[in-house]
Amino acid sequence: MNTSRQNPRFPSSWPMTRIGWAFYEYLRRRGPLDVSAVRCPSEQGLVSVIVPVYNGERYLAEAIDSILSQTYSNIELIAVDDGSTDATADILARYAQADRRVRVISQSNQRLPAALNAGLAAARGEFLTWTSDDNRMKPRFLEFMVGQMRSAPAIDVMYADYELIDEEGRIRRNSDYWERFQTPAGSGLVRLPDDVSFLYHGNFIGAAFLYRDRTRLLAGDYNPRHFTCEDYDFFLRVNAWLAMRHTSGREVLYQYRVHGRSLTARQGELKITERTGRLMRTDAFRRDLTYWPVRVFADGTLSSDSFARLPRMCVPSIFVSKHEPGKKPVIPQLPYACVKNLCYCGGDPLPAEVDEWDVCVTDLRPNLKRLGGRRGWVSIPDASPWHAAMPIRARADFAAEMEKLIDEQISAPDQFAISIVIMNTIGPALESLARQTLAPERFEIIVINTAPKEDLSALIESFRNRFKNIRLFDCPADSLPIARNGALGEAMGEWVVYLDGAIAEPHLLERIIEQGKDSSVGVVGIELERDELMPPKWRGYSDARIWAARRRALLEIYGFRYRYEGAEKLVAALEIEKLGLKAVLEPNANQQNWNFKSLLDAYRMRLQMEQDLLTRERTGVAELWWHGTKCFWKALAPVPVKNRRLAWNHYLCCGRIALRILRTYAERAVYPLISKIGL
Repeated sequence: MNTSRQNPRFPSSWPMTRIGWAFYEYLRRRGPLDVSAVRCPSEQGLVSVIVPVYNGERYLAEAIDSILSQTYSNIELIAVDDGSTDATADILARYAQADRRVRVISQSNQRLPAALNAGLAAARGEFLTWTSDDNRMKPRFLEFMVGQMRSAPAIDVMYADYELIDEEGRIRRNSDYWERFQTPAGSGLVRLPDDVSFLYHGNFIGAAFLYRDRTRLLAGDYNPRHFTCEDYDFFLRVNAWLAMRHTSGREVLYQYRVHGRSLTARQGELKITERTGRLMRTDAFRRDLTYWPVRVFADGTLSSDSFARLPRMCVPSIFVSKHEPGKKPVIPQLPYACVKNLCYCGGDPLPAEVDEWDVCVTDLRPNLKRLGGRRGWVSIPDASPWHAAMPIRARADFAAEMEKLIDEQISAPDQFAISIVIMNTIGPALESLARQTLAPERFEIIVINTAPKEDLSALIESFRNRFKNIRLFDCPADSLPIARNGALGEAMGEWVVYLDGAIAEPHLLERIIEQGKDSSVGVVGIELERDELMPPKWRGYSDARIWAARRRALLEIYGFRYRYEGAEKLVAALEIEKLGLKAVLEPNANQQNWNFKSLLDAYRMRLQMEQDLLTRERTGVAELWWHGTKCFWKALAPVPVKNRRLAWNHYLCCGRIALRILRTYAERAVYPLISKIGL
């Protein structure tokens, strides 16, 4: 049995690329997810084909004819006229009059993502796809794709190979479009890889795909923020949270037209490369969301002020209420971007008024009511699929709202020179800020209470006469990265300064402002004394007790990564450097006390960042062993006991990390071979 076909979520190319291995490791940490038990209010077996069109009179009739001539006849064609000014409307009206399967939606020009979402909101099918007005389906395309989907109920999106055609509809040979995947070379026949990790090299999937209605319910619609990359954004979401694979058959039943006015040909004009870079930063944040906790609130457990001081960038959350016949469910004040989930397990009929709820869950029953958009009744048989599906919906909604919030915050003007964030040793830190030489009206203070059961209101009020610009927020998640992001979402200063238990010396804020006069500086760290035995390229910014960054740069990278807690500042600094800004480190007089565990954790975290492709640097086994050998000889030299112990620790850490790298190389080599032979 070919397990690469049966379980294609895992990269099977050999030798496995670094990107493939990073994605495989992500899937292994995430664990398997099966949402096949989720049933949406759709017509079983029906395929909804969305055709968004704007001034597409030249090829539109060809595209529609190819859809209506499918051997799989249980289809509906929803054409969305996005404000066309040519003959598009007349062509669509003619087809709608001739075939009852065709529906036309007309709207003002709102661009492709909005047109797709309008069509999907009207779709009634169990299976969904969309096609451009200039592409063509061969007659058996939908029959083949539906058969593939039915044979793999746990797969959410299926994609297939396609061939390239020119403006006249002839096979386009020697095209540079995905030249690496054309087999034979230059044939115009695009054979897509089974390995879904190739998606992180670029949006290779193209246009030949089919997905289930539950995919949209959970992962979300097409995002207007990623215009020209909206389909790439959608596939990245599915790849991170659901299941996607290539068809098991290699029939080529779809034709992709390459011509001068296609989106592909207008990459420079539409700034697709720049938009793709932004999308990849968004996707890194979304994959990190996989590790974030999802809070679930039950009806009757909330007080009126439960979330009064909760920052908007907190954690994904779900509010669950059980419907009781004869009573209208009430929605209390909830956290930002909270998914409202109504559960109903009673008899018929289903409640009539549920318009305020995002997802309404009931037991297995046919003929569920559609509510419009992504809202609707969903059949889930028991708790297990609910716990698999609803956190995906919560993370998708949270990510979408965070994108909106970040755009708003980036465009918002700076109201202060500095926003100072305090999360511990709050009293002494506030006292040190009272002695700053910078005028108090030029900075604001954000206090994040990471233990909300302890009320800090009285403490904050005692400093109110000295600081007018002081605010208090609660962060219920026991996580420094989440607390930092919560403060970032509320900050209004040009710079955001994090005091991690440090006492600010009187000129601290002025020093940061002075560094910020250089527009190329994005990060300023007041670090502890470096451990000179650490390999030079492994030294970073994670040991900075006082850490500052430009607010807009931090927002551009979506703040701090939950997965790298303990090194989240290092990761943020590396990501900000990728934006073209630089980090400036100022030494401090404090001494770093390294023990073996903290030193080993530092080595492991840095290696993990290399394996997750957060840094371009790669550490080799020989390099580590050579460095470990130097530390070994330092340990034998006549030095103070403390220095000898530190050298021994470095020697042991280098050996352990070198062995770990060797193990990774072995796994990367062996796993794809095992996958191919079916073991």
